[in-house]
Amino acid sequence: MSKDQMMLITSYWGEDKSFRLMPITEDCLFVEGIYDPSQKVLVMIANRVKETFQMMARLDEQGDQMKLKRPRQNGKPFPEERRVLDTYQEFYIRDTKEIEELINMLAINTSTFDYKSFLTSTGPISIPEQPKISLILP
Repeated sequence: MSKDQMMLITSYWGEDKSFRLMPITEDCLFVEGIYDPSQKVLVMIANRVKETFQMMARLDEQGDQMKLKRPRQNGKPFPEERRVLDTYQEFYIRDTKEIEELINMLAINTSTFDYKSFLTSTGPISIPEQPKISLILP
């Protein structure tokens, strides 16, 4: 695996500033990497597709969710059926040292992108509020 497969970019996770890894070569093993700063976990989405079973809402002839007269035991107000779906394989990396090792193996811009500040931050990074425009009325 060469170090020219992904690039670190600035992103957001909800309202928190974060980073992502995006592929830059055709032969990259991953579709995307997403860092969740609130959970301190790096999610790597592999380019491998696997079949998984998922519970999906049943649809009527018009494609709308069917409704039940009363909710099921799981609280859902619609019937479900089990379907086989193709999904990308995901890896959840929680150990900071392992996150750093993987980033150093994959990303080309580790020397210029300060990803470590996201790994060591103690809380959400606040986004400064933009000044509001005041209208002049006649």
